[in-house]
Amino acid sequence: MTAKIPHFVALDVETTLNGNEDVGLAHPMHPDNYWVYAGLNTAFGNVVIKEDCSGLLSALKGWSGSDTVFCGCNFAFDLMYVYKSGPAIKRLLQNHKIWDVQLAEYILSGQQAKWSSLDELSIKYGLEVKDSTIKKYFEAGLGSDKIPKDEIVPYLKHDVSVTKNIAMQQYEIAKAQKQLPLIWSQMRALHATTEMMWNGLHID
Repeated sequence: MTAKIPHFVALDVETTLNGNEDVGLAHPMHPDNYWVYAGLNTAFGNVVIKEDCSGLLSALKGWSGSDTVFCGCNFAFDLMYVYKSGPAIKRLLQNHKIWDVQLAEYILSGQQAKWSSLDELSIKYGLEVKDSTIKKYFEAGLGSDKIPKDEIVPYLKHDVSVTKNIAMQQYEIAKAQKQLPLIWSQMRALHATTEMMWNGLHID
């Protein structure tokens, strides 16, 4: 029996940078940090939500089914931010499989590609890289709450679009190389370590 191809839904957040040098400006567990925009890439295109936890929950429910896999890049970061939105969102995401394109690439590369950036993965999989202008805002210490909406929203839409595309390509490669069981086991482990970090444990 052939395994059903999952329905990948990319999830990404753009956040404040109100942390400190000790933990990192963007650290999701800093009490002054929050997500400003959340983006989803669904079967019908991009959805962007601004600072609306109920809106995010509604969107996640609307695009989640038994075959849904939520995907991201360095996904623990995004998960911990949206976990702060409330227990209902946390439960929903915990009840679905996840796919981190960064972790998947590490496995597919034979543990050679460590901490691949989304731009690096975009180039590898033949996709357009993101607008470097936004990176300059971040390097200047400006969070997404201080970046013009007409600049940050297209950046977010690009991120979720390429993330979903990368995940789908990685899935096909992993299936062909018979590495899906290993990758799914490591995604379950990532889900577990994200929960540990959420509860205050330091995970290296």
